[in-house]
Amino acid sequence: MAEQNMCRMTQLRLRYGISQADLANAAGVSRQLISLIELDTASQSKGHEALIRRAFSAVIASRRRLTGWRTS
Repeated sequence: MAEQNMCRMTQLRLRYGISQADLANAAGVSRQLISLIELDTASQSKGHEALIRRAFSAVIASRRRLTGWRTS
């Protein structure tokens, strides 16, 4: 299956309905960079990991404030 080849970041993003654009906006980077990180493991770094982790947290916190959205 194609999902088996997806990186963990993509799986989490899709699981919680977060678009690349939403994640990019929260991270302060381009959607193209998010796509590159998802598709090319050579592009992934510790810095990107920390940036993406903070972006996921920001998107989730924003959704909770606006809609009461929960991740469970």
